[in-house]
Amino acid sequence: LRAVLKAAVLSLLLLSGRSDNTFLSNHSTFCLKNATRSGSLRYLTYANRSNHSVRIPRPSTWTSAQIVAEIAYIMIFEVMGYSTVFLNTDTVLTAPIVNHAAGCLDASDLTCPKYDINNPGVHFTLESWTGGQNQVLQLPEDIRPQLAGMLEYTLLDAYFIWREVLETGLASPQHLSLDYYRSYDASLHRPHLFFDHWTRLLELLPPEVIVTCSEMDSGPSSAYYRNAPGYIRF
Repeated sequence: LRAVLKAAVLSLLLLSGRSDNTFLSNHSTFCLKNATRSGSLRYLTYANRSNHSVRIPRPSTWTSAQIVAEIAYIMIFEVMGYSTVFLNTDTVLTAPIVNHAAGCLDASDLTCPKYDINNPGVHFTLESWTGGQNQVLQLPEDIRPQLAGMLEYTLLDAYFIWREVLETGLASPQHLSLDYYRSYDASLHRPHLFFDHWTRLLELLPPEVIVTCSEMDSGPSSAYYRNAPGYIRF
């Protein structure tokens, strides 16, 4: 326990010089029955022999990135046995996360004028899109992350729908293949007939987990500004 507290305090001290709005957190409960306990945790040892917890980026309003972060936390902490903490950020943009990995003291400043590569804000990125990849190329070469990958819409997509829905579409007079993206061209087909109405989906979800598009688009940290005329807002 003493080692855990020491690593946590050291991480807080090292991050206290950063000017962006972040905070550290971890889990008080375990997911796996045979999870590694605090008494036998391992740490990352820096060149100066100081021990540090693995720091995972966790955007506060980006649900899919939160899920990936949670899975990474379970694998690194409970399975691999490393002391692990989340670096919670208030942005959904991926460029600041790259800056955290590069050791930028102000991750919100894309020019990264001040940095400490020996003490990065996070030890890796998880879900990083085009903005993060572009930021990698903008960073000075001596602090640029070397193994940064990216996600983009040109990835191989998959459709996850019930077999019953798929077969119903194929058996309909439209003979619609709902596992093919062109079937969703509303000017040619009517794919909505084979799915529940969106209001039904909202009825099945707890109200507290619903984040509307309008809410996601508010605030200076939003990456998605849906200003097209006629865009649906709840």
